[in-house]
Amino acid sequence: MRPSISITLGVISLALPFSFTTATHAATYYTAQPGDTLSSIAQEADEALAQLLTDNHLTEQSPLKIGQRIILNTSNSHHSNKSGNKQLRAAKFITNLNDDDEQAAKEWIAQRESGGSYTIQNGQQYGKYQLNRAYLKGDLSPENQDRVADEYVQQRYGSWQQAKQFFLQNNWY
Repeated sequence: MRPSISITLGVISLALPFSFTTATHAATYYTAQPGDTLSSIAQEADEALAQLLTDNHLTEQSPLKIGQRIILNTSNSHHSNKSGNKQLRAAKFITNLNDDDEQAAKEWIAQRESGGSYTIQNGQQYGKYQLNRAYLKGDLSPENQDRVADEYVQQRYGSWQQAKQFFLQNNWY
């Protein structure tokens, strides 16, 4: 297994030589900043808006929140095995080059379910992992959501990685 590498770049423009090695389940995230739009993020990431919307289960009318993590398409040229200078002009990119551990799979599901929000609601589904409110038994705290989600996934799938595989096949977990 390859080691996990995280890269965080600040608000300045940088031209750096990069050699990204893409793992089987690589993921790149952009953290939304004030003034960002889905269109501007897609343009900055050199990604088609339609692909960005699809990857994040969004529409053009979806609200964008400051701090929201947006999944970027890992198949474009910015994330290939090519070496060379890449101009990165974004506020904060986070790249996980190995997405095969439990925490990464858990975060992957949370991003698709809620964009990482502990307070988002969809009918009876609530929070970061979109759990049924009955499972939370009235305690909507982030700690309880994490605990209940871990128990649910362990009982139903055995691991977050297996839950992610199920999600990939069924678009829910």
